[in-house]
Amino acid sequence: MAMTHGGLIVHGVDDRRNVVGCPLSHNTQDRITRIASGCGVDVQIREVAVGERTLTICAVPEVRGRIVTTPDGAACCGAWAATCNPCAATRWPGSCGSGSI
Repeated sequence: MAMTHGGLIVHGVDDRRNVVGCPLSHNTQDRITRIASGCGVDVQIREVAVGERTLTICAVPEVRGRIVTTPDGAACCGAWAATCNPCAATRWPGSCGSGSI
């Protein structure tokens, strides 16, 4: 995403596009910031209320002139978004307790 036009990662929407929620906790913010920083990408994080649920939105900027890699040198490609999911259990899409990202 960062190597294209950037975009938004919405945490708290399940595979069926239901809003299940993913509040911006201290842990969530720390994990997103740590992973993004390790990739050399400066993201912005916001909490957004949708009805009675809260989502975490991660804005990923466009990065030009270099290949975005993880700290171990792997190209981020689509895998970065999966790694960036602070609420992830062990599968992609990750989960904030119920299979959401």
